[in-house]
Amino acid sequence: MSLIRSRASRAAVLVLLAGLPPAAAGAQDRPSEESLRAIEASGRRLASYREAVERCVAKMREQPGGAPESDIQIVVPKRAGGSHITFTRKAAPGQTNLGLLMVAEADFDDASGVVDHALGLPEPKPLPAVLLPYVKALQLVAGVVASRPDAKPPLVTSIFKEKDRGLTVYLQSQAGEGIVRFGGDFRVKASPDGQMVVGIEPLHANVTDVAARAVASSQPTLHMHESGDIPTDTDVALVLSHPTLAPHLVLTPSSMYRIDASGSITWLGPNQAPPGPKPSGKGAP
Repeated sequence: MSLIRSRASRAAVLVLLAGLPPAAAGAQDRPSEESLRAIEASGRRLASYREAVERCVAKMREQPGGAPESDIQIVVPKRAGGSHITFTRKAAPGQTNLGLLMVAEADFDDASGVVDHALGLPEPKPLPAVLLPYVKALQLVAGVVASRPDAKPPLVTSIFKEKDRGLTVYLQSQAGEGIVRFGGDFRVKASPDGQMVVGIEPLHANVTDVAARAVASSQPTLHMHESGDIPTDTDVALVLSHPTLAPHLVLTPSSMYRIDASGSITWLGPNQAPPGPKPSGKGAP
């Protein structure tokens, strides 16, 4: 893994890298603009999913009775625009054949970030049939990933239906309060009916915990990829969800990138830093 040897030189290089313009076109190992824009779009989709859940929970907490306990949240785009969020919790044995009940639902305007409607149900009720493939996929994938030695619970899940009708599930490891965790995450492909896993992709070979910042700074934070040559969509989503981390640098074995608060990725050039000890993972102070 390529690192900066001393703390002082590392900090100096971070400031320099954060302000670099994109490297010259045609440079060796430069990824295509199309691939970077696709990662940005996927990262924005994932960040919007998590934002919808968090804003709707916050809205319900303002209401009498507060927000009900929820184990899984399923966000589904609406045909007219925006998203519908279903909040579920584990059912008592024998209550439902899928082990989950709906305890709240909400509508979210993705464009404005406004919660149109959020309501905890007076009594839990069975999930609508349209969500059954989502639930089956989430339960199947959670079981498969839990058995892996590289899984680092607790894991937050997000699920999307793709254009080919297949389902994509993200599982992201969570650190403690005030810490943003890069790594311990998976992207899993499931069949349209949610009953078969067709591919599992660990998105990081290592885990880096970065201290969240209360305010933005010109000094960058960073994490490094021990393998892989490009940032992940979960990297983009985390920066979008914690914009004070920006500018955020991603150093892969071959390249250096910057992710801005808008989620935009800039390739800074080949990674030519000499190898050294592993970083603390806290980013630049």
